[in-house]
Amino acid sequence: MLYSIILWIIWLLFICFLIFILILKNKIDQLENKIETIFQSKNNLIPALFEVTKKDLVKHDHIFHELLKLKKMDFSEHSFYTNIHQTIHTQQKIHKEMDFIFRACHKHKKLIKDYKFYYVKELLFSRLSQLWESIELYKIIIKKYNKLITIKNSTLIWLLFPIQKKEEI
Repeated sequence: MLYSIILWIIWLLFICFLIFILILKNKIDQLENKIETIFQSKNNLIPALFEVTKKDLVKHDHIFHELLKLKKMDFSEHSFYTNIHQTIHTQQKIHKEMDFIFRACHKHKKLIKDYKFYYVKELLFSRLSQLWESIELYKIIIKKYNKLITIKNSTLIWLLFPIQKKEEI
């Protein structure tokens, strides 16, 4: 009798542990989708930035050439399945180019005073703030998830359930 109760308790713990892992995996998938959505909303502001700065920047097309090329690359990556790490790598390149463009824009006093430029800049920074919060949460959840997968894989019984670790950012 005691033996069967212990087995039922172990089985119940096993099921709870497995459900918790699956809930974390679902949360990770949701965060990945949220991060990609924020990236896309940020990238959708690039044409607005292009148009707002068009009349004031010298060699405007030359300054935006690399950024527009990266935006095209980002668009083609979303046509096919890509993982979050590839997306983040492309987004880092886009962020560096946007940083370059903002440094070029801040050299023009007329452009800095333009309310349209200021509005686009504030929208971009708000997206970056949301993005930073989501990525930090993603990192925390990934660490917990990978620890649980390591615990799961340390026993033979758990190896029957093939749940893979996720790469950390």
